[in-house]
Amino acid sequence: MKRQVGVNFFFLFFASVLAAGPAFAASAGMAVAELGLARVETGSIDEAQMLLVAAIRAAVSPSPGQGPTIYGPQVIDAGGNVLVKLVGFATDVEALPRVRVQGGGRTWWVPRTGFLTDGPATAHGAIIAGMKADTEYTVTMSALDPQSLIEGSKATIKIKTDPLPPGFPPIRVAVNKHEKRTPGVILFDVTGQSAAPEHSPAWLVIVDEDGDPIWYYNNYYFLTDATDVRRISNGNLLFIGFDGVSSTAAREINLFGAELRQWSLQDLQIHSMHHELAELPNGNFMVLSSLLHFYDDYPPFLYDVAFGAEHYVVTDAVVMFTPEGKITYFYDLVDSLDHLRVLPGFEDTGFWAFTYGPGVNDWGHGNGVVIDPKDGNLVISLRHQDIVFKMTLDGRLVWVLGQHHFTSGKDLTWPFLQLEGPGRLPEHQHAPEILPNGNLLLYDNSSTINTHVSRPVEYEIDEETLTARQVWEWIDPDYDPPIFSIALSDADLISETNVLVDDGAVERARTTPITLAGAWTRIAEVNKVTNEKVFELIVRDDAEEDP
Repeated sequence: MKRQVGVNFFFLFFASVLAAGPAFAASAGMAVAELGLARVETGSIDEAQMLLVAAIRAAVSPSPGQGPTIYGPQVIDAGGNVLVKLVGFATDVEALPRVRVQGGGRTWWVPRTGFLTDGPATAHGAIIAGMKADTEYTVTMSALDPQSLIEGSKATIKIKTDPLPPGFPPIRVAVNKHEKRTPGVILFDVTGQSAAPEHSPAWLVIVDEDGDPIWYYNNYYFLTDATDVRRISNGNLLFIGFDGVSSTAAREINLFGAELRQWSLQDLQIHSMHHELAELPNGNFMVLSSLLHFYDDYPPFLYDVAFGAEHYVVTDAVVMFTPEGKITYFYDLVDSLDHLRVLPGFEDTGFWAFTYGPGVNDWGHGNGVVIDPKDGNLVISLRHQDIVFKMTLDGRLVWVLGQHHFTSGKDLTWPFLQLEGPGRLPEHQHAPEILPNGNLLLYDNSSTINTHVSRPVEYEIDEETLTARQVWEWIDPDYDPPIFSIALSDADLISETNVLVDDGAVERARTTPITLAGAWTRIAEVNKVTNEKVFELIVRDDAEEDP
């Protein structure tokens, strides 16, 4: 018998406030060329064109420099963030603002996404993000006439950033081959085991091409644990946080840290948000959620031990919703799979304890869902099922990367991919990504019965013949024993050749049983053609002792 069980939102408050993670565990969000930070050399095309036209018109104008007049410049602090300032100023007529920042060995223009106004105005605000700690900067403000694009007067302000706050994650760069890297900054989240007073143990962090922190977000009320964070189309950041009252929430902030939009569990009337939160091409959002079921048809004995027929089981669901909070799609993944398929991890009760109470079983532990742009179908990773699978929106399985498990008879009918040639199937994997060539990239934790050697891995999949071929993997030869990331983790293609790898919770010492105690984080960029590591960043308490 199957019976769906309701959720008690009371537990969610404690999940967000009290849950503690490993020493430092992280999931890299993405590497982006512009994240509210535009370098002079690589500014956006429209910005460069506007500046070129302005320069030409000013040069041929009979009265150059007679554009808008700047007055009243001021600097506003971004609350607790020492790396971000808001510069405000006014113009005597409606104008298009320009702000240039110099310091810390860099010069950049604030891009369009960094201004608080979308068009011509007389009051202007610019978010100055991208500064390093304990460094002096010169900010130059001017404005263009929106018709003639003639630049007017200029005003200058000096800014000196403070040192990083107490409890900031200890970051060390071990490898940095600038000339071989993908240009851009790296956004990731990281969670420590403890926190400084009035700080959360969870941080959102951006580092520049030197690996230096240039932005962060830490909020005791709204960010309390490891999350999913990414930049969305309007330049803001989207992450899974806490609504400050009683439940998990999807939150959108700008680089100043101001909340712009929020969707709580109560708003959407769903049980949870976990692991994956993404903006869709149509402007809607997709998130992983969950349902609680009661089943009474499990075998009394399993794995040669008493198992019991009755279990409360958490299953994963894919949810899509509009910016207005209307759900447009909801699918419980167990409806396409088999609740009787019990693999290692099913017995883990900690992850869902604060959402549903103690003793519930974690059947799937979904940790990634993406849409295949080729056909609009879903590609999903279930850690506790050791499968990545593709399904249509109505739940029909297209293919399954994994293998039959003896606890399930139903999975004998699944369209498993046959692995051809050398390679191996993933275990307890994370973060599936469909590449431009149609291949599947993911992070294979290998944290059950296999090698305990973690790796990013790429598979070529033939949906007609239901075959898969492993075409690339990377196991860092600089580590002996090889890196083993117990949980979390990610792999993202960031250029035609380079992959950003996040080993999110690296085991500090090989132990039995496996433990997250003391786990640390490594983010690396690797060229998948040459297998050369061109960047490595380590977040670890005792970083000076790392290899």
